[in-house]
Amino acid sequence: MPPSSVQGCIYSVSWNRTKGGYEIEDIDDLYNQMSTEYKRLPRLHDQLWTIFAGVRNRQDLEQYRQILIPVYGEDGDGVFSDGLCQTL
Repeated sequence: MPPSSVQGCIYSVSWNRTKGGYEIEDIDDLYNQMSTEYKRLPRLHDQLWTIFAGVRNRQDLEQYRQILIPVYGEDGDGVFSDGLCQTL
């Protein structure tokens, strides 16, 4: 809903350059057609389970937790980072 005239001209101009109050660039690629997105699900599912390939008992939540625990280390430049993020 566009702003009322009471809120001022500047706000009205800003509203016209947005979609529902959001910057168009921020929401441009936010939604995709469902007819194409569902086709990606098997590949995304496989990629997710690749992370947990070492889990032998899928009922054991502790095994998942152990995989997701950050592994901090220092790289060659002396910067500390999570080694897990680099492998994903």
